[in-house]
Amino acid sequence: MTATLDTAAADPQQTIAELQRQLDTCRAELAARNSDLQESLEYQTATRFTHPPPRWGGPMRTNAGFSEPAVRADAAALVGRPP
Repeated sequence: MTATLDTAAADPQQTIAELQRQLDTCRAELAARNSDLQESLEYQTATRFTHPPPRWGGPMRTNAGFSEPAVRADAAALVGRPP
């Protein structure tokens, strides 16, 4: 880069042309990256509800096996109050 800066004073038009080429290259790389990201996002959106993520720990567990009065009585006994 220092060599480029040294020659920059000699020919500003050449420096501008080189910087323009570098900018065009960066823009092309950015466009390719954005295209890849857009494709990935479209795929994720399309498969979001058709392929849900796996559930960890098996099916949802509920307190269906416990009755509310029994739970209240157990809780009251723990704190030392009558239910």
